[in-house]
Amino acid sequence: MKVLVTGGAGYIGSHSCVELLNAEFDVIVYNIFFNSKLEFLKHVIQITYKKLMFDSSALVYSYSTFQLFTENYSLHITYSQTKLIIKKILCYFRYMYKSICIPLIKILKVIYNG
Repeated sequence: MKVLVTGGAGYIGSHSCVELLNAEFDVIVYNIFFNSKLEFLKHVIQITYKKLMFDSSALVYSYSTFQLFTENYSLHITYSQTKLIIKKILCYFRYMYKSICIPLIKILKVIYNG
């Protein structure tokens, strides 16, 4: 059975890959190595003595990524922290809006209204 593990090169994901490979699953790892390291996948191979496939396409709309996500898998496990990264970016923009934009608008109103 094929299992797609997104974020599988991270600490928790790599441990899951070890268990999946030991249970005779075909593991395909998709990771952009934002918060993880290739060494974790090398350790997985050393521990299990089994092959594992991985894709590290950073381009979301690349052909290989499209092909990767359109294949049929028995299971898809995600440990990806993309949502966390988006949350951090939104918090930054919210901070910038509150600390810069709102005071600037107030200053401009005072200047415009005299």
